[in-house]
Amino acid sequence: MSDECTEWILECREAFPKLDRFTITSEYKKLGKNVLGRVKGQVERYRDIKPKSIFLDGEVKFSTKTKEEHSYQIFINEKLKKVEPDNFRKQVIQNIMTHELLHIENKDLTTLSKKYSRRMKKKIHVSDFHKECLDRFNQIRKINNINPIKSYDQLKEAESKIATKLKI
Repeated sequence: MSDECTEWILECREAFPKLDRFTITSEYKKLGKNVLGRVKGQVERYRDIKPKSIFLDGEVKFSTKTKEEHSYQIFINEKLKKVEPDNFRKQVIQNIMTHELLHIENKDLTTLSKKYSRRMKKKIHVSDFHKECLDRFNQIRKINNINPIKSYDQLKEAESKIATKLKI
């Protein structure tokens, strides 16, 4: 089953040319309630103290650098394995993968690693994000010779219906 996730993530990456140099894997995993997918990446924070400012000014000045590794893991809720038929499951999972890949492309993981007050200044799920997510998902559907979805609201309604049916 994890082979299908690997195959599908490669198809999804065709709509994300900026992520070609990144290592991204995908697999099924037990996730919490109301969670269809999650992305995990390594984010390191370095704090550099400037000794000159301590000795001359008597104040501590430091700079913080955030380094993001270029390897990510996308986890899909294992309850989605129950979705039948296979081509329907593929579309559901590719929609979730598209959402997570867009988070990677927008560098939202480094934003989430910041302090809460700074994180609130950058809203992650704005209407442009949803529009971009739908556009990328329709690109993937076009590659698979499937008609595009017209509205993001219809897509979300279908997702919630599946989640309710599978008790996610």
